Amino acid sequence: MTPRLQEQFRSALKPVRGAVRKGPSEAACPHESFGAGKSHFLTVLHAVLNGEPPARGAPPSPTTTPR
Repeated sequence: MTPRLQEQFRSALKPVRGAVRKGPSEAACPHESFGAGKSHFLTVLHAVLNGEPPARGAPPSPTTTPR
């Protein structure tokens, strides 16, 4: 994970962390240009927040046979 992506995840998780600690929910909206990967980022963020194991681990190497 690149430093920029780590920064973006931390930023995206701040409202979630605040809502969990304080109770009220908050909305957040990504601001990037067309084709910057907003939908992909939100899809991965959703998977991480739901605890989906593939979202939290490294992708399989190309030489590894998927199970």
